[in-house]
Amino acid sequence: MTQETQSPSKQKFTPTREKPYKFRKGQEVKIVFLDGKSIIGIVNQFSSYHIVLELEGKDDFVTVFKHAIKYILSKKSEIR
Repeated sequence: MTQETQSPSKQKFTPTREKPYKFRKGQEVKIVFLDGKSIIGIVNQFSSYHIVLELEGKDDFVTVFKHAIKYILSKKSEIR
């Protein structure tokens, strides 16, 4: 039986996956940790497990592991 002749209930369902983040490289963000402390920086890179921030006024980079993040704030105009 080909896919065209199958009933809609028998066709394979493929969910669409949206990325759980709305920021991108070069964007300024404020990250609030689970203990309530926060850090502000510019996103340099990110993956499924961490975010690398460039701190303002410094030449340092900070790696933040996502399991320690409570939430991320960014400016709405920078998201799009």
